[in-house]
Amino acid sequence: LMSGRKADLMFIDLNLPGESGLSFLRRVRSEPRIEPFPKVIFTTSNLQAHIRDSFQEGAAGYLIKPLDYSALRESVRQCLDYWLLASRRPSSSPKD
Repeated sequence: LMSGRKADLMFIDLNLPGESGLSFLRRVRSEPRIEPFPKVIFTTSNLQAHIRDSFQEGAAGYLIKPLDYSALRESVRQCLDYWLLASRRPSSSPKD
């Protein structure tokens, strides 16, 4: 992201190695070189404080990881369908 590569969607776990997901979310949000794109927390935590803090730090969504692998795949598929196919975001082009 810092090199200028664009992202359409990012899944972030709250328990990243070496840095919390919330700290990472905060850092990405404060970086002016990074274009806005949806950042979705995808974690095992269902604590209301984690959910609240994630949205306060700029998360566009919060998904709790299912323990079952097929349910996990379906959850990711539904999220991708929504953010990449159904949802609309403003164009970065001033012509629109």
